[in-house]
Amino acid sequence: MERDIFYSQCWEDPQILFGALKIKRNDTIVSISSGGDNSLSFLQFPIRKIYCIDNNRFQNYVLELKIASIKNLDLSSTLKFLGIKYSRDRLNIFNAVSKDLSNEAMEYFMKRYNLIEKGIIHTGKFENYFKYFRTLLLPLFLNKYEINFYLSLKSPELQLEFYNRHWNSLIWRKLFLIFFGKMIMKKIGRHPLFFKYTNIEGIGNNYLMRAEYGITKIPIKSNYMVEYILKGNYSGNNSLPDYLRENNYCTIKKNCGKISIHTNDMLSFLKGLSDNSIDKFNLSDIFELFSDLEYEQCLREIIRVSKPNARVCYWKNLVFREVPKSLSNNIRLLNKLSENLHSIDRGFFYNGIEIMEIIK
Repeated sequence: MERDIFYSQCWEDPQILFGALKIKRNDTIVSISSGGDNSLSFLQFPIRKIYCIDNNRFQNYVLELKIASIKNLDLSSTLKFLGIKYSRDRLNIFNAVSKDLSNEAMEYFMKRYNLIEKGIIHTGKFENYFKYFRTLLLPLFLNKYEINFYLSLKSPELQLEFYNRHWNSLIWRKLFLIFFGKMIMKKIGRHPLFFKYTNIEGIGNNYLMRAEYGITKIPIKSNYMVEYILKGNYSGNNSLPDYLRENNYCTIKKNCGKISIHTNDMLSFLKGLSDNSIDKFNLSDIFELFSDLEYEQCLREIIRVSKPNARVCYWKNLVFREVPKSLSNNIRLLNKLSENLHSIDRGFFYNGIEIMEIIK
């Protein structure tokens, strides 16, 4: 999968992570790097350390760049540099912050100044997929005024009324099924390996159901993810990712040194950790890529390296698995908590959340 930046942002809701993992003082966390946002968000808490893992080195370069900007810039300058606020000075800012990049990351970005000029948060394959949706499909149904009006609505009841009156139609549903179907998504949205182990028929229907839930049931006033999908950026009116919120920024800046970045597959990384060394795991949706055997092997390593009562959180997209019976004595599924958090997840396109507690 190491061919490109697949995600320049994270599309899992950090507030769901915090509710699932119950971060405590001096926790040591293992976190998938992805676009870096949620790993950085953990730094608002008084944790001990966070290991950021990704098997795609380009994802780690994105995380490095975000760390470098936070360490060296105030919040307003970071918002300009990353691409949230307008700036024509991103290359000069890059030259000022690049001293904190690894040699490999610096070389990568110096050969790709276009990524810096564009604003790094807009450069992932998945973000570009949303750009196609926003520019090719969405204008057939909503104009800019209607989008802004929808984003200002103050209750899910008003959102449902708006969706049914202005948005929901047979042609919308048919085009949605095509655009978010397996064929198009494999070509321009997600890596084909994410579809290897799914048994879901009608992937477009699955995502339409999830989209309608998010559009009509999740309060839009605090959903920065939907704002980005519909408008291509954040205004701040519908909140911001946690690591870029003003009340978190200074604390995160002070704690950037607690991040340790590793390019590796998760199973190999876990095998290098000591027994009883990890408190919390943010695993994004990596198990979409695992076979049943790899899933069991990874759970065994998680149990080994976990402290008693460690917590694990991961998202379920198109692949569903049960915990192997051989591990049931060491894993407690927090099903009620998972269901409650999934019902308010701003990253509504996922089919579920799995929250585990490790029993030792």
